[in-house]
Amino acid sequence: MKMKKIMIVSLVGLLLISGCARQETKPETNKENISVIQGGKGEYSILTPFKTSPLRQNYGTNFREVDMIEIGRRLQDKSKDHFNPANFNISEGSIINDDHYDQLLRHESKNYPYGLNPGDGTEFVEKGRKIQTPTFVRDVVEVNFHSGNDINKIDGVGIALVMKRVQTEAGTGLPVRLSDETLYEIARTSIGNRLISYLRTIEGMSDVPIYLVLYAQESDTDSLPGKYLPGRVIGEGYFESRGGQFEQTNEKWTLLGTSEASEEYPETSDDFSVFKREVVDFMNDESIGVTGKMFVVDKKVQQLDIDLTTGAKTYLEIYGLAQYVSERISAFSDIQAPITVNIKVYQNTRMIVRKEPGNNKPIITVT
Repeated sequence: MKMKKIMIVSLVGLLLISGCARQETKPETNKENISVIQGGKGEYSILTPFKTSPLRQNYGTNFREVDMIEIGRRLQDKSKDHFNPANFNISEGSIINDDHYDQLLRHESKNYPYGLNPGDGTEFVEKGRKIQTPTFVRDVVEVNFHSGNDINKIDGVGIALVMKRVQTEAGTGLPVRLSDETLYEIARTSIGNRLISYLRTIEGMSDVPIYLVLYAQESDTDSLPGKYLPGRVIGEGYFESRGGQFEQTNEKWTLLGTSEASEEYPETSDDFSVFKREVVDFMNDESIGVTGKMFVVDKKVQQLDIDLTTGAKTYLEIYGLAQYVSERISAFSDIQAPITVNIKVYQNTRMIVRKEPGNNKPIITVT
């Protein structure tokens, strides 16, 4: 009887030990806490912790800074027509990974059957000028949309297909600028649909709505003469499952002080000339730089940006200039759009004067 008790106790002990062992080796599941940072009225909210794009380094080396910002700005703004900020949160793209990215940006070949650029030996003619094996696609930029707080559940994708406007003529090596119409037709008839077809082959993407914008770069580097302006969206398409089509868009940045601006927007050009002269007179400094650019959609001004660049100045001089600008900014009476004046000392912005449409009192911000 005593022996039986010892055996029972021993058996119970073994069961307890084995039970503890199983508890200790049970894997712990740590769910990531996702929260939402609310955007302003009409703007997207983002999910946190914020995850950067796996292609961020590629974007940093492939774009002029002015294009990197403009591509993201326009893709995000134009996506609102299809993914309402009231119903969707936004995050950096995660569908196109390094392998997809490398495949897409290649020239089509046996090893790269999904390359978006024409294969080796392809000849393209623009107004009688031959381009050998052109590189039409410079980059592919992605953002994702989520109807809930699950960052892994993607309910929509926004893509910017970045197209290279400046090509090289075969034989001479001279630059050839492709028109908006030429780039749009190349994307509409071939490249755009091939990109959509490729994305549909990725796991989980067969039925996800895709919004695609066609963005044309003005140049590849900031150092090219006259390339102060960013590129622009020249077309767009919304694709649900396998349906959808492209439409051409009409938007651009216009540099004030040019003959193009004077011809198309004479009143604003005259107002800018007067404003520029008044600023120079106020500062009593002919060396102050005054540049302006307008963003125009369907021939309607959506945004006016002016940069005032000066050398070393005291705080009071800069403050006085900001106050003067806040008074004179009302001279642009024909523009019913936000007007922003950046006051810079060398390349550093020190004060910003901003006037919103419908508000007669501009706001001055010290940076």
